[in-house]
Amino acid sequence: MTNPFLLKSSPYLIAETAYIHEGDQQYLLKLIQETKGFAHAIKFHLLTNLDQYMTSDHNLYPVVKNWVFNKNEWSKILKEAKRHDLDVICLLDDMDSVDILDYENCDAVSIHGTSINDIPLLDRINETSFPVFISLSGVNTTELERTIDHLKSKQNREIYLMYGYQNYPTDVSKIELSKIKSLSEYFQCPVGYADHTEWDSSLDTKLMEYAYIYGCRIFEKHITVSPGVKRVDYESSVHPKRLKGILENLSFVETVTNKSRFIPDDQLTQRQIGPMKKALVSNRHITKGQIIREHDLGFKRTSVTTLQDPYLLYFSVIGKKANFNLDKDELITSVLVDH
Repeated sequence: MTNPFLLKSSPYLIAETAYIHEGDQQYLLKLIQETKGFAHAIKFHLLTNLDQYMTSDHNLYPVVKNWVFNKNEWSKILKEAKRHDLDVICLLDDMDSVDILDYENCDAVSIHGTSINDIPLLDRINETSFPVFISLSGVNTTELERTIDHLKSKQNREIYLMYGYQNYPTDVSKIELSKIKSLSEYFQCPVGYADHTEWDSSLDTKLMEYAYIYGCRIFEKHITVSPGVKRVDYESSVHPKRLKGILENLSFVETVTNKSRFIPDDQLTQRQIGPMKKALVSNRHITKGQIIREHDLGFKRTSVTTLQDPYLLYFSVIGKKANFNLDKDELITSVLVDH
């Protein structure tokens, strides 16, 4: 599996709009404009046919009815996001919304926990080649496993799991970031972290940093035009400018954790035996032909560099004859001893 989102940038930050627009298209267009330059992608909840999403007797039906955009409105919104150099991720709440998408206005689709068992919707997604993000909030292991299997029936399908805990106020003891590594290993999919901590808390940055250490490279944060102003999901929504600081902190974590070498290249001089690490030397004058004993040897930093391991050399020369006269503090090498 190739991971285009991971290859574009690591860390990769998604600005989540959800239903913060509450049906106001101009609000959403303004939010897009204010997000440019502060995130890699912007995520929308596409809903064009409410009757495919919930029954008319659902208590939220009268409210959500006012939040629905038609296909032309959504097309305009998606194009505006692309015009502002943002990747576009579309969470699909109904099947009709799939018809809006093409490879010019959308880079990936997302499945919410509410739609995890919607087989017709999963089948429609399988008719496309879009990478798929799966929100894990409220999803059990059985549902996730069969959804991944369903989607993988499309060859080379790229699947990303978005882990997060949503509750207000945030109970940090229930976030359980250690699950990230387990999920990634078991499902063999990249796992991202979707933060839902309060808008005025600095906890989000810390949690994202910890999630990075557990293996996350994709991150998601809710956004709003006016932080703290009551709207849908305002509790965890920050202004897009706040994302700059989050991304800078994540980039710092990447910088200090991404080295695969045990010792960085710029510290190789600290590995030198002699000038830096103690080398094996003679503790006193040793005469040619003399049997070398433990008390004849010592370990000291020297002006001369050697490639020979002093630890191994120590045991190999004890009990051997010196081939030459050795002065005190002379560097011991294997050629000076009769083997």
